Amino acid sequence: VKSKDRPVVINKVAKSLNSEELARLLIHSKDLPLGPAIWLGSLAGLRSEAIIGLKWDCVDFEDSCIHIKRCYKRKTDTIESYAKNGDQPLVPMVPDLLKYLQHVKEQRQNQFVASFNKSGMLKYSEFVYYLRKHCKELGITEITPHGLRHSVTELLYEQGFTDEDVAQFLTQKSTKIVRTYRHR
Repeated sequence: VKSKDRPVVINKVAKSLNSEELARLLIHSKDLPLGPAIWLGSLAGLRSEAIIGLKWDCVDFEDSCIHIKRCYKRKTDTIESYAKNGDQPLVPMVPDLLKYLQHVKEQRQNQFVASFNKSGMLKYSEFVYYLRKHCKELGITEITPHGLRHSVTELLYEQGFTDEDVAQFLTQKSTKIVRTYRHR
């Protein structure tokens, strides 16, 4: 009876940007307050909770990587220590992201890498609202912050990355999960 009457769960696939749309969004957002959040989601594949909780002490400019030590919890509206499966992942930074973040750090005086104003932490609702707004202004697919993660995955596949490479880049344990990020 359980298997017969079980409700069908429809997997909704997150929208993503193609490489041209992603390039336009990155250029457009470079000098905007939301820029670092968009760049981190697009070029490092970080989840929104990692982006919102990211502080400058976790960005290693010498080794070109980001230490994910904290994350934002929407339910409690707090920043908590991050330890998924006991790990605090290291996320590599591509040269363009490294250079951009160095520039941002020089310009802004805030402990959070992605902040929308001088008061501190970026709010998730601001992230969603302004990301969609910028996409609409550019006439590209309107995406959510998670759509940035899907977009970088598409970009990696276009560059010839394998499922294993993408899983390692996104700090995923399973290639099965990574395959759900394939759209084309």
